[in-house]
Amino acid sequence: MDCSFLISKISIFFWLLVLLIFRKQLCEILNSIADVIRSFCNISSRAKSFQYKGMSVDLSTAAVPIDQQTQSEPKNNDLLKAHQNYFITANEKTIKETLDAAKLTDAQANEVLINHLANAYFYNKMLEINNAIFEEQIKILAHLNSLKIGCPQFELFQFYQDWLNKGNTPNYNFDNFLGFMLKVGLINQNMDGYWIAPLGVEFLTYCIRCGKKIN
Repeated sequence: MDCSFLISKISIFFWLLVLLIFRKQLCEILNSIADVIRSFCNISSRAKSFQYKGMSVDLSTAAVPIDQQTQSEPKNNDLLKAHQNYFITANEKTIKETLDAAKLTDAQANEVLINHLANAYFYNKMLEINNAIFEEQIKILAHLNSLKIGCPQFELFQFYQDWLNKGNTPNYNFDNFLGFMLKVGLINQNMDGYWIAPLGVEFLTYCIRCGKKIN
């Protein structure tokens, strides 16, 4: 019989015998290793930050669990803290210190904060409109602002034609062109035609303050 074959048989028999004798101890060791792995996974899932290209990325502002999201009232969603970073934290600290130094009552502090929050919301709305609106739509606002009566729709078509002449797609038709302005609240429409809305006037004022061309 080949010696190597015999040795391999003996080796297999030896390790089987070891496993049978120490099976209890081996199970305990394997269970301990599994516990360590599970603990590591749990710690990783709860980690507040991780390193990426030398930066510490904060995960502490995780999304609300799905079961809580479904219970949240829509009117409260805008008040949830959506984002946090170093600069926001620094600004929060500055605002708190300023209010404390002013020695305002709680009612006065609330009034100041509500006013600043309303202003921030307004200017955020202006930025959103500014990022979406076309130059020709701003010219429509300026045109409507100069009128004392309602403007018929056909009179506004030239602004849309000017937009098309820049090579824009006709798939975005004239109804969509005016529909955006109506939906956002920049203009109003009634039986007399189209009018500039108060928000449209405010947006024109915003454009002038920013040095944006409006006609």
